[in-house]
Amino acid sequence: MALVQAPDPDDDRPSVTISDAAPINEGDTANFKVTLSNASESTVQVELGLNLGDTEAGDLGTLEYNTGSGWVAVPNDGVVTVPAGQTEFDVRIASIDDAV
Repeated sequence: MALVQAPDPDDDRPSVTISDAAPINEGDTANFKVTLSNASESTVQVELGLNLGDTEAGDLGTLEYNTGSGWVAVPNDGVVTVPAGQTEFDVRIASIDDAV
């Protein structure tokens, strides 16, 4: 016997999308907009991470986010807390101009 669980119609947790950063040159900063599908009555935790692709970790600065109170480094576990009622926040990461 298999148990199939249907989606909870009362689950109001927002889904999260992130914009693509425009192409940048070494030494520039990549900027992203993170959007929540709906506002929440309580804080929302979002886990951020990097997909480095062909980029080496040493070519990047600190991943930072801003929910409206200024830029803060993303914690080591990648989890940021979005205040209740908020539907978007900004993320940025600088690239290092190492002339390579």
